[in-house]
Amino acid sequence: ILYFFYVYKIFRPRFLVSSAFVIKTTSSNSSPQINFPLISGNNNDISVSDARYIKTFLHSPQLFKEVDKKMNFTEKYKKRFPDFFSGIDKKTPFEKKLKFYRKNIKLKLDEVSGELFIDTYGFDPETSFAINKYLLKSSEKFINEFNKKIAIKQFNFFSKEVENAYRKLWIVQKKLEKFQTKNLLLDGFEELRASNSIINGLESELIRLKIELATIQREFVDNEAPEITSLNNQISEIKKQVKIEKELLYNNSGKELNAKAIELKNIKSELNFKNDLYNSALSVQEKARIDSINQKRFITNLLDPFIPEEQDFSIKNRLFISTIILIFVIYFLYKFIFGSIKSDSFK
Repeated sequence: ILYFFYVYKIFRPRFLVSSAFVIKTTSSNSSPQINFPLISGNNNDISVSDARYIKTFLHSPQLFKEVDKKMNFTEKYKKRFPDFFSGIDKKTPFEKKLKFYRKNIKLKLDEVSGELFIDTYGFDPETSFAINKYLLKSSEKFINEFNKKIAIKQFNFFSKEVENAYRKLWIVQKKLEKFQTKNLLLDGFEELRASNSIINGLESELIRLKIELATIQREFVDNEAPEITSLNNQISEIKKQVKIEKELLYNNSGKELNAKAIELKNIKSELNFKNDLYNSALSVQEKARIDSINQKRFITNLLDPFIPEEQDFSIKNRLFISTIILIFVIYFLYKFIFGSIKSDSFK
């Protein structure tokens, strides 16, 4: 009877305030979209993952310190006469305060739908309601800041990649410019084709002169005739010129157009590759920026908290019933043990 009187009269009342929410992502698309959480796995996975982060955050020491400072948690939950068992003291160690805080802030996450339920218990309805509202507000603030930090880190990383890609592109551009200025080449293969055209033209002229020489030699008996001598001189000069042009193309002492054309082609290929990398880095950076806008989180309240008018008797009922059961168990164990001892003594 005394214990019943303590539990239902002296034991401080508990007021329960409940709320529930789910996390959604925004989209920058102008056209509306309908998402079914149970069907669209991607969006649901994001919601569940973010809810896990919030669940950990709501029980974190840093948030407890914030609640204790702004909501005066220790003062609101301190022990009061005549119930000196419920509550905490100002001198209570921080670890025990945190444990008491977690005991009165119950969190339940539905892993399927991503719904997070927050149950707050207080010794008065206003405190329980105020803490629940504060936790909802802190949850929305946390998830937005959390994803904002991730987006900023990703954007900064991709920005550095863009800078590196641009620097490498600039180096190759300067290399190409220096090579073209030094060798007076815009396109090595064009120069090579032009030189080959000159050589081909000289060789064609050489063939024509040889044919003409053979024709004249059949007409003149004397090989020292002025016409034959003139053609021989022309043929000799053209041969020398062809040899010079070929040496300029391929020998180290010449223009080395063949090697330079290949080197110029390699530089341009490298330039194209670096340019592709730079454009790719720009695309990834822009995609990261757009994704950070599209993936902005917001909390949708499914169950709004309200100030309770009656206390929650479930705690008192569980406490009283469990204690009575424990007393009966101890009593029957006592009877069983001492009954066995007495029966043995009579034997």
